[in-house]
Amino acid sequence: MDKYLKRLVLFFTFVSVTECLTYIKWLPNTNLDNPSNWNQGRLPCGDDRLVIPDESPVVFYQLNTTIRELVVPKDGEFVLGAYSTLAFTEEPDHSASCLGSGADEEFNITRPADWIDPLNWCRTSSESGSCDGVTLLDNERVPCVTDNVIFPTGSSYYVNLGSNLDISINTIKVSGKAYSTATFETFLNSDDGKKIFAPLTGIRSRVTILRAQCTDMTGCACGNIQGVLLDAICALQSPRCARPRCKIAFRPAGSCCDMCGGIFNITYGSGFNLETLRTRIKRIFLDGKVEYQSVSLFVSKIASGDVQMVLSDIQGGKLSSDVARSVKEELDRDIRDGGFVYGIDKFTLKTSDDQTEPTAGGLSGTNNESGLPQSTIIAIAVGGGVGLILLLLIAFFVYRRRTSPEGDPGYQLFDRFSLRNSRKPHVAVPPSLAFSWSTPPPENVGLSHQGFDNPMYGSAPLEQPKSFELELTSSALSESEEQPTTDRGFDNPLYGDIQVSMFSDPTQVQEEKRDDVVAETEPGDNKDDSNA
Repeated sequence: MDKYLKRLVLFFTFVSVTECLTYIKWLPNTNLDNPSNWNQGRLPCGDDRLVIPDESPVVFYQLNTTIRELVVPKDGEFVLGAYSTLAFTEEPDHSASCLGSGADEEFNITRPADWIDPLNWCRTSSESGSCDGVTLLDNERVPCVTDNVIFPTGSSYYVNLGSNLDISINTIKVSGKAYSTATFETFLNSDDGKKIFAPLTGIRSRVTILRAQCTDMTGCACGNIQGVLLDAICALQSPRCARPRCKIAFRPAGSCCDMCGGIFNITYGSGFNLETLRTRIKRIFLDGKVEYQSVSLFVSKIASGDVQMVLSDIQGGKLSSDVARSVKEELDRDIRDGGFVYGIDKFTLKTSDDQTEPTAGGLSGTNNESGLPQSTIIAIAVGGGVGLILLLLIAFFVYRRRTSPEGDPGYQLFDRFSLRNSRKPHVAVPPSLAFSWSTPPPENVGLSHQGFDNPMYGSAPLEQPKSFELELTSSALSESEEQPTTDRGFDNPLYGDIQVSMFSDPTQVQEEKRDDVVAETEPGDNKDDSNA
């Protein structure tokens, strides 16, 4: 009953596909109230002197504070937000965070932040939501083809789209306004657009708004895993990579860094859900486990259509390898039970502390050119070796059986396994069927004895009333039996009654031919009398 109930739940889960909305939010801004935008690393205090360099972009002011002095660029823009207040005073600021105030504090945003930098984005569950902390590979940390890109309202930005890149996203909103491909291109060429998306001297990257939301419950590939886009991402991210501390490191598809731990390559079937796999594995094996709090989980659809799941840590991969093997047992058990929980058909696992872990579901993770699982290749090799040994033993048995004399102990040993009680009878050829090429015929034998009597033709070649039958007889019978003799040669039924042997003297042949002619002319001649 439970089995059918699981199938019913799986069916309704499969048919009720809903859109998976994925939002990615731009983090850097040029706001005055952002501590990271100042060289002191803190917000301005009441008696600080604020300096905004000439190279600075538009600065957005959205707070109520007092300062001693404000220095603005000759050609720049300072935007005051709604209900914001800026006052000036000479009084020192005695707050706990401003004990060392009264100095010059310089605005340090003088160049645009890169679109393709993974540090400049975070995933959210809604347009106004906070970062959800989902661990992602480097290619997924920048906007993917199915992402909704958000530049939040109430901030100013300075963005570098890069040069000669093909950027594809689902939708984009800048300060609450949505754009299509055409309208966004128009905005980039406007004055306001140039203040946010800095113009470059080269060919600016192309941004395509696809408006194609991912509706596949098995997940959608990010699209940043191939071509120059991933190379551009890794050009910024690779210098930040930590050196792997394991002997066997691996680099997942879409990552710019080598990792330690375990990597799964999963082939899924009907009913598979990417988020179900991610949340269930995280809940069972990582959440609440203090010993595994340093292990990160990455689950993503890759370009081949398979699903890649990575467990990694920066402590040599030992912890994440242990978790990966526990996850393998969970997936193997589900595959053996029919795959009702995860919907996985087969998978491979590779860990840092060994090469490959085979699975109960199918693949064994081999790298051979034939594509066969390693266990299958080993079974074929062992079976072939056993078969070869059996063939050699059979050949040796037959050889000893045929070559050993009857009195030899080896013959008696092998004869014990024979299907017959004695050796195959020796076939003796009758003397009348044998002839020699080198021994001349005896002098007392007539001319007709030089030929070969064919038992199928003639009157009575062996002077017996029935035709001669060739039988296989034992050697003893052949030696003791008296062989029939004949005083004539081989009679060819097509040409007369008497044919001369090809080994006879030519002169005698001619004389017999003349006698045959004379005999044929005499009336009443009997053929049997002429051969008597």
